[in-house]
Order: sequence, then structure tokens, then C-alpha cells
Amino acid sequence: MTVTIVGSQLGDEGKGGVVDIYGEAADVVVRYQGGDNAGHTVVSDGDTYKLSLVPSGAVRGKVGVLGNGCVVNPETLFEELDELRSRGLDPDVRVAARAHVILPYHRVLDGIEEAEKADLAAGTTKRGIGPTYEDKAGRRGIRVGDLLDPEVLRSRLEYVVPQKRALARDVYGTELDDAFDIEEPVSYTH
Repeated sequence: MTVTIVGSQLGDEGKGGVVDIYGEAADVVVRYQGGDNAGHTVVSDGDTYKLSLVPSGAVRGKVGVLGNGCVVNPETLFEELDELRSRGLDPDVRVAARAHVILPYHRVLDGIEEAEKADLAAGTTKRGIGPTYEDKAGRRGIRVGDLLDPEVLRSRLEYVVPQKRALARDVYGTELDDAFDIEEPVSYTH
């Protein structure tokens, strides 16, 4: 049997709690979209776990999957996995090769764009989720599978990073920092 839980609002509607209830009987708990902007709290055997990216089933020993519709911040993913391991769990979390990666420049641009919108601001968490989905739709994003091949990753970064630098510098007048450095994402492959 497959159970799919889809929210009809823009978040903060309790999907994580419902997934946790149904996930108890599941073998695999899959996130098919979203990023680390929201959080869900899971209570298991009296212990409380706060997650924002890792599927809640990982706390209950289920296989967790981040599907190709997700946008993945590697820092958040590894922090959450490390936290679960430090608490005695052995999470089995798998990430689709076609899931897109939130890179440092996405987070910077999210903050800049949100500030520039003023009255039209959406109230984002400034974690780079919107800009990452923009790159996905524009077919210029970096996918998890790209991290596995340093040559492919470098080629894709050499295409997209100059665009991001120009947007930040020339459109928004922002001083560039390491977030717009091609070498930082390439270091993920080492």
C-alpha cells in the first residue's frame, strides 16, 4: 500500500505530523519536494527530534528518501544526519541524483531579493530554496548527481556562477563574497 500526503496550503499545516503517524507502518518515507525551510518535530520513545530536511521516518528506522523534486542543502543534510547518529540512531537516508543542490549563492540571492521586494516580500526563510527552484526550472541548476563528477560539476558551475555574480553585482549592487566562488562547491566532491 502507498499513502501520499499532499498539503493544500503553503506550509505550516501539520504535514510532518501526519507523515509521522502514517510513517510508523511504512517501510520507506519519501519527501518528493521542498527543502530545509520548514521543520517538523518527531517524538519517538520519549525523545524529541527536530528535523527540517531528513524525512521523519529516519527517526523510526525507516528508509528515508529525498526525491528529485527536493532541493537539498548539503550542510543541513549532514548536520541532521550527524545529530541523529550522535543520539544513537543509524539513519538510512537516500538522495535522488536528480535532486537539486542549494548552493551558497542561492542563500545570498534569496536574502537580497527578499529585501529588494519590500512590500512584495514573501517572507522567505532566506535559505535559498526559491532561487534553487528557479535554477531547476531554468535548467541551469546543480543536481546531487553532478557532485559525483568533479568535471561535470565544474563545467556546470562555470556556466551558472558568472550569471549569479552578475545578478548580485550588477543588478543588486552587492559586494561579492565566497558564496560566489566556484571552488567552494567543487570542494564538496573531495
